[in-house]
This record gives sequence, C-alpha cells and structure tokens, in this order.
Amino acid sequence: MRELQNVLERAVILCADGEKLQPAHLGFSGAAGVSASPVAGNAVMAGVANTSADGAEGIMSLGDLEKRHIIQTLELCSGNRTHAARKLGISVRTLRNKLNEYGIALKEEDEAAE
Repeated sequence: MRELQNVLERAVILCADGEKLQPAHLGFSGAAGVSASPVAGNAVMAGVANTSADGAEGIMSLGDLEKRHIIQTLELCSGNRTHAARKLGISVRTLRNKLNEYGIALKEEDEAAE
C-alpha cells in the first residue's frame, strides 16, 4: 500500500499544473508495461530534469523536489497545514519546519506580517 502511495505522490509531483495524470507519470515505459525501475524510466527522469535553484540544467535536487511537493500539497489542501501534513505523512511541526527551511510563506502569514 505504501509503495502505491509513493508512486501516486511521485506522479502528482511530475505532472505539470493542470495536466491530467498519464501512464508516463506513473513510470510506464509504454502501453505494454512498466519499466523495471521508476527512476530508470525516461518519463520519470524527464519530469525530474529541470533547472535547479542555482540555474544549472540537470536533475532536480531532492530539496527542490520536496519543496515542490510541499507547495503542491498545500495548494491541494487550500493552505490548510493540518490537512497537508496528514497527506504528506508528517507532523504539523515538521511541516512548519520545512516551510521555514524552504522559505515558503502562506498567504495568511504574509498578510499578518504587513
């Protein structure tokens, strides 16, 4: 069950905003089957290849990938940190620490700072 959850979470991360999930996002190498390793699949690697924070072309760093996943999960949860933390499988405290680490501010925090 956890493996399926991980595959689906990875597919959501790799899927462009507003795009429907496709077999390629799940690591399928074609209509007939699944690649031996999702990491080895061209579709997965194409989704991870990106311009990193330092501007270098290549594979997205784990930190950038995690930041993107957190942001997307918060958007899906309409900014509700409790629900986002639950979906991410982490505590609200850990989520708060990650938000601080990545410099992610929520709208209500932005308004409170003004």
